[in-house]
Amino acid sequence: MAYNPDLILATGAHRQQVTPQLRQRGLKVITLDPKNIDHVFDNILLVGRATGQTATAEKLVADLKARVRQIETKVRQAKTRPRVFFELDKSLFTVGPGSFIHDMIVRAGGENIAGDADRPYPQLSLEVLLQRDPEVIIITDIGPYGGETPESVRARPGWQTISAVKNNRIVPINPDLVNRPGPRIVDGFEAIARALHPELFSFRLPTPIDRPAGTYARLTQQLSEVFN
Repeated sequence: MAYNPDLILATGAHRQQVTPQLRQRGLKVITLDPKNIDHVFDNILLVGRATGQTATAEKLVADLKARVRQIETKVRQAKTRPRVFFELDKSLFTVGPGSFIHDMIVRAGGENIAGDADRPYPQLSLEVLLQRDPEVIIITDIGPYGGETPESVRARPGWQTISAVKNNRIVPINPDLVNRPGPRIVDGFEAIARALHPELFSFRLPTPIDRPAGTYARLTQQLSEVFN
């Protein structure tokens, strides 16, 4: 509190304990706890309003929503809806309903094998994983985030019967794009859609957040730092 902030951004994990304490001290706190992609966009608008950048945030969100529509248009051409296991770490924590990643999987044309879970971030047993037999495995605990690779996943005992393993459909995705609900989430959404339906994406869709300097780019960078 020595910095005397004008605004504090908190996650849903802080809602019950930390946030009330901060507000009791007279501090302005905004809690960001998105459950789907649209909630991420709502949060960007909320932060834009709170920081006096409403018009720029609205432009950013409009561009991001346009990209989502482009991706969803491509996905509607898919002839299959593959079963997906999204691995958060090798202890088999994954995503379920109520998480924005689950929303991305469904909207990208996949069937989340943990789609019937009773919590946003369930842990599966190996038995359940084998029984549900994912056709695509997405790993994000890669490089400095956990060191997993498609090769290390294929080498796990008992995994050789899984369809995704047999058909070499283990896809690493940068966790900064899919695990953090900020402006780059649409890059993550596209990455998931490409992983599920590579035959539909022979080119890269426009990426507004890659635009050069200017007010728009500066706000994007600021929001990326806030959310990431």
